[in-house]
Amino acid sequence: MRWSSLKVSLLVVLSFSMVMVLISFMFYKNINILLGFWEDEAKLSIYLKVDTTEEEKGAAIARLKTDSDIANIQVVTRNEAAADFKKILGEYSNGLISVDEITDLIPESIVVTLQSSLSSQTKNEKFAYIKRDLTLNPVVEEISYGTEWIKQFSKFDRALKFFGLLLFSVLSISVLFISALMARSLVEESKTEIEVLSLIGATRWFIYKNNLLPFFYIFGLSAAISTAITFGTYFYFKHRFFLAQGFGFLAENIRFLDAPEVLSLVCILFFFVICGAVLSLKSAIQRLSLFAYE
Repeated sequence: MRWSSLKVSLLVVLSFSMVMVLISFMFYKNINILLGFWEDEAKLSIYLKVDTTEEEKGAAIARLKTDSDIANIQVVTRNEAAADFKKILGEYSNGLISVDEITDLIPESIVVTLQSSLSSQTKNEKFAYIKRDLTLNPVVEEISYGTEWIKQFSKFDRALKFFGLLLFSVLSISVLFISALMARSLVEESKTEIEVLSLIGATRWFIYKNNLLPFFYIFGLSAAISTAITFGTYFYFKHRFFLAQGFGFLAENIRFLDAPEVLSLVCILFFFVICGAVLSLKSAIQRLSLFAYE
C-alpha cells in the first residue's frame, strides 16, 4: 500500500476518533462504578442507650437479620467510635479532648447496610421502615440515615448517567460522521486509478478489493494505536495522577474497558467507515460506467 497525505490524514482522524470514543465510554463506565460505590455508602446508624445489655443488643441484631434486604450489620463499640472520631480530628484533638472523654460522649451503635442491588428509592423506603420498626425499641436512643442525602443522590445519579450517555452518543455520532467523510474523500482521490483499471478491463471484484484493502490496513493500525493510547491514559491516571493527588480511592477502583466492550466499539466504527467507503466506491463506479467491459 502506497501512503499519501490523505491516507495519513485518515489514519490520524480514525485514531483520534477511536480514542475519543473509547475514552468517553471508559469515563462513562467508571462514573457508573464510582456512583455505585458512593450509593453503597448509604447506611443506617442505630444508636443504643448507655445501659443497654448484651442480651438486648443481641435481640435487636437478631431482629434485623430477619430482613433479607439487609446486606451487613456492624456493631461499632464506643471505643471504636471514639478512635474514629479522634482520627478525624487529627492533631486538633491533642490537648483538646481525651479518648476517655470522647468515649463518654459517643454511644455504641449498630450500622446497617442494605443490598447494593436495591435502588436509591427502595433503600430510602427500607431505611424508613426499619426506623419505624425500631423507634419504640427500649434500647434505641436514636436512628439516623440521612434521608435527604439519599434523595439528592438518586436525582444526581440519574442526571449524571443521562448526561454521560448523551455526551457519549453525540460524540460517537460526530466522529463516525467525520470518519465516513474521510473514507469518501479517499475514494474520490482514487477516481483516476479506478478509471484506468476500468479501461484495462479490470473486474468489479478486483476494483473493490484494490480500493478497499487500504481501509482494512489503515483501520487495523488505527484500532491498535487508539487502544494503546486509551490504555496509556488509563494507566497514567490510575498509577500516577490520582495517587499523586491523593485520590487513592479513585486509583483503586477505576477500571479499563473489557475486551468485548473495546471490540464492540471498534466494530461499530469499522462498520460505518467501511459502509462509507463502499457506498462512495459504488457511486464512483456507477458514474464512470466501469462495468461496461465485464
